[in-house]
Amino acid sequence: MTIPNQIMPILKKFTVNSDNGVEFWLYLNEMDLTEKLFEFSSALMIEQIELTSLPKGYGLVAYIFYWETNCQFSGWYALENLSDCLDVIINSYNDIGLKEEAMGIQKAAEVWDETLQNYDEVTVAYKSVSNPYADENNRWDYINAYLKKNASALFYE
Repeated sequence: MTIPNQIMPILKKFTVNSDNGVEFWLYLNEMDLTEKLFEFSSALMIEQIELTSLPKGYGLVAYIFYWETNCQFSGWYALENLSDCLDVIINSYNDIGLKEEAMGIQKAAEVWDETLQNYDEVTVAYKSVSNPYADENNRWDYINAYLKKNASALFYE
């Protein structure tokens, strides 16, 4: 198992001050891992890495945390800001087992367009799905645990 060469420069930037190597997903505690995944996602999107040529975990991190970042700063306007990759984002949540989150985002997106961006109605649509991970902290804990548990399949060739 090896990390793909094309991702190594980005990983080295994030772990330059670490004694643990580039595999930060294996050794960081939950809070630090979440923060690092947000940073890593931004780097992957900025660098415009061809994610489809990498093991699946890099795309999952890129799109899920890119979505989460946009939601934190733009609220439901993330639906419009990321409309070109919303299907990939929804599929990413499905792929990691957060089907309720994916369904909530899908329902929110449908209502966003139907109601001409009515924030309140979009929120009602999102919340219409029973979702144990609607709270972002619970969601991030789940994602972190999923990535750690499946690291060998997600981040290595």
